Amino acid sequence: MQSLRVLALCAASAAAVEYRNPVLAGDCPDPGVVYDPAADMYYMVNTGRLTIRQSPNLVNWTESGKSYYPALPAWTAPGYLWAPEVHKVNATHYAVMFTTPYAQNVTGVPVAAKGQLSVGIGHSTSASGPFTDLGRPIVADAVYGSIDQSFFRDPKTGRNYLMWKRDSETPTQPSTPIYIQEVTQGADALVGERKVMIQDDQVWEQVPAGGLSNIEAPWMVYNNATGYYYLFYSGGMFDGPYYNVGVARATSPMGNWTKFSGPILHTRWGAPYVVGAATDFYGPGHPSILQRPCGTWAMVYHAWGKNKGGGRHVMADTIVWKEGWPRVVSDTPSFELTEMLSCAEQ
Repeated sequence: MQSLRVLALCAASAAAVEYRNPVLAGDCPDPGVVYDPAADMYYMVNTGRLTIRQSPNLVNWTESGKSYYPALPAWTAPGYLWAPEVHKVNATHYAVMFTTPYAQNVTGVPVAAKGQLSVGIGHSTSASGPFTDLGRPIVADAVYGSIDQSFFRDPKTGRNYLMWKRDSETPTQPSTPIYIQEVTQGADALVGERKVMIQDDQVWEQVPAGGLSNIEAPWMVYNNATGYYYLFYSGGMFDGPYYNVGVARATSPMGNWTKFSGPILHTRWGAPYVVGAATDFYGPGHPSILQRPCGTWAMVYHAWGKNKGGGRHVMADTIVWKEGWPRVVSDTPSFELTEMLSCAEQ
């Protein structure tokens, strides 16, 4: 008999939903998911598209008929849109953020940054948009690309933070740190100095071919029950089985950060993380972490199908907390029949 995994549904009136991963089949990489309490709805954005999907329960996804932008802003490179996310930045506003090359000179942005991967941002009073672009990148580095941005609003202090990865994994520059920097209350400008959150320094973060290592796709949450901030991230190379989800924790968004001993979601089996075949999916990563209104936690992420069939599918699994750390049951993507219960049924 197959074991069941429980992923709680937010709406207390909803019936139990049985599902089997993926929750959204097809090539839908880098799912960025936000919950809008006003609409009691989850919204998802993905690499390569401006349109928005919606779901009442993290399982049943449909097209919302909305786009966060009618078209990419003029300062961007046409056709390039990576890893968008939507976050609530203050009591009344949301922001969409994304990675794209900085292609047109804009006042206040280093000329030398032209051509580099940069971080854009737009604002709206609604989680489903439409959003008004800032008119320039909020992060543009003259030396390195900046990718996989994410946002965190500290529920304890109300301060806002932006995170991103330095895109530089080459034999001559192998380190790919994740940065953090405070942003204004309106999330329209960086404040103070950026700081390295974590470096790629774990064995499981390495890519076997080429001797490189890589970390990316940060997402921060605060768990009031444990008193820690948690930084979820992906390690390894995105296009193969050596891609996994890890986590670090700290008592402040600015660190210092302590990593968990290994990946918390992976498709490697045995020591030292040998690739195995006991799953229908591999290379899980780029997660969104959500605490639902009823208090339970979920991870929405992507993973390749066997033989890369259909690209990167959207997956969903429950997060449980053990000894102060978040875990996914069995540490692997679920692929058996799973029951999603309403909060009232827990």
